[in-house]
Amino acid sequence: ADQLKAAHFQTIDALETPYYLRLNVLDVPGALAEITGCLQKFEISVHSILQQTKSSDGSIEVILTTHPAKESGMSRALAELHTIKSCTKTPFMIRMEDA
Repeated sequence: ADQLKAAHFQTIDALETPYYLRLNVLDVPGALAEITGCLQKFEISVHSILQQTKSSDGSIEVILTTHPAKESGMSRALAELHTIKSCTKTPFMIRMEDA
């Protein structure tokens, strides 16, 4: 027991990991620019992006993965993405394990 070191904990906001995001957006000019501009504002870099075909309601599903980013920035970006006019549903996010 004398050899055990005290554990160091960090807050969730300090976590830095890649993320998976799924967004439903209107298929209109500038929608992707709005999304990536929001991510840039919070220092989140896109690793990959995939746009699905248009659904019957006129929206498209956009799947993004990011380079490692801080949870604090991602939380703020998600809150702002939710307010963007072209986003038709609440953004969905999963933390990815950095391999």
